[in-house]
Amino acid sequence: MKILIIAQDYKPTRIASTVRVERMVKTLQKKHQVTVMTGFPIYNQPFLDPKYKFKFYHQTREGSVKIYRTYTYFTQSLNFLPRLWTQLSFMFSAFFVGLFLDKPDLIIVTSPPLFTGISATALSFCRKIKLIVDVRDLWPESAVALNVIKSPFLIRLATQSAKAMYQQANQIIVATPTIYSYLKDKYPAKNINLLINATDTKFFQPKAINKTAYHYKKTDFIVSYMGNIGKAQALDTFVKAAEILKNEPKIKFLIVGKGDDEDRIRRKARRLANFKMIGYQTKEEVLNLINLSNVCLISLGKNKLFEGAIPSKTFEYMACRKSIIACAQGDIESIIINQETGLIVPPQNAKLLSQAILRLKKSPKLQQKLAQNSYHLVRTQYSEKAFKTNFDQLTNLG
Repeated sequence: MKILIIAQDYKPTRIASTVRVERMVKTLQKKHQVTVMTGFPIYNQPFLDPKYKFKFYHQTREGSVKIYRTYTYFTQSLNFLPRLWTQLSFMFSAFFVGLFLDKPDLIIVTSPPLFTGISATALSFCRKIKLIVDVRDLWPESAVALNVIKSPFLIRLATQSAKAMYQQANQIIVATPTIYSYLKDKYPAKNINLLINATDTKFFQPKAINKTAYHYKKTDFIVSYMGNIGKAQALDTFVKAAEILKNEPKIKFLIVGKGDDEDRIRRKARRLANFKMIGYQTKEEVLNLINLSNVCLISLGKNKLFEGAIPSKTFEYMACRKSIIACAQGDIESIIINQETGLIVPPQNAKLLSQAILRLKKSPKLQQKLAQNSYHLVRTQYSEKAFKTNFDQLTNLG
C-alpha cells in the first residue's frame, strides 16, 4: 500500500510530535511504501539551511522512505502572527505539492497544528483518498483556553475546519483517554481509537552522571522539568516552589527547554540562587540531564482541557528510573497514582508542590519505590515495541 504521512515537523527536529510520527514510519515502512510530507526544518534553528532557500519543495530519501519538505516560512519569533504564518505557509505548500505526487492509497496526518490537518483533509477530498487523523491535542479548543486565539471569527473558522477534518476522516486516532471521550461524544459514529505515546527504552535508560560535571554538589537534590516552556505548563508554580524552599540549601531546581513563556519565567527566577534554566538540548544531553535529576516534574495549568494531557516526557522520565511529581489532574493520574510511579499535586499549587518535593527528599525508600515502579511500567506498557504493536492492531496496516 502507498501511504502518505503529513506532519509539519519531522526529524531532525526532535519534539513530541516528530517522535510519534517516526514510530509510525518505522512500523509502516516494513510492509508499505511510505512517503513523508513535512516542512522545512526550522524549529530552534538560527537560520534556514541554504539548500531550502528559494525552493518550494525539496525531495530526499531515507532508506525506503521518500521525504518531501515543502515551503515553510522561517522565523525565530515566538509571537502569534509569525508562528501563524509558518503554519499557514506549510498548509498551502503541502496541499499543492500533494496534488502532484503519485496518488497514495491512504493519508495519515498528525494534528496539531490544525492547519496541517486542513491540508490533508483537502487532499483527501480532492483526490478521493482515505484519511486517518492522529489527534495529539484538541484544536482550536486548547488555543482558545490559552487565549492564543481571541477573535470570534477565527474561532468559528478553526472550529468548522476541525469539524470538516473529523468528518472527512475514515479513522481517528487519539493520544489520551480524555480526547477519546470528547471526540466520541461529538462524533459517535466515527471509528475512534486510543494510542497513548511511548518512549524508546533502548535509548532512555538509567545512567550514572557525575553531578559535579554540571556544577552541582554530589549531595544536591535536583528537581527538574524538561520540555516546552509555554503558558499551558504554568511553570510559575515551579518558580514559587523554589522560592518557598530557598532555605533548603541542598534542593536545586532545573528547567531544560524552550518556549514562548521562557523569557517571562527567566525573569521571575533570576534572583533565586537555587534555580537554573538552560535552553533547548540534544536528545543525548536530555538523557544526561534526566539522569542527573533526583525527581522529575510534569506541570500543567489549572484548566479542564488539560486533563486530557499525558506529556510524552513522562515516559522518558520513567525509562530513566525516576520518580515523578505531576502538577496535573485527569488522565495522567491513572499512570501516576494507580501505578504508584510518583506523586500528584493539584495544578498551580506551589505550597503543595514544595511539600511533595520535601517528602521525597526525606523519604529515599519511597523515592526508590516510585522510581522502580516507573521503570517497570514503561517497559511493559509504554515502550516503542508496545506502541508499534498497538498501532498495527488499531490501523490494520501491519
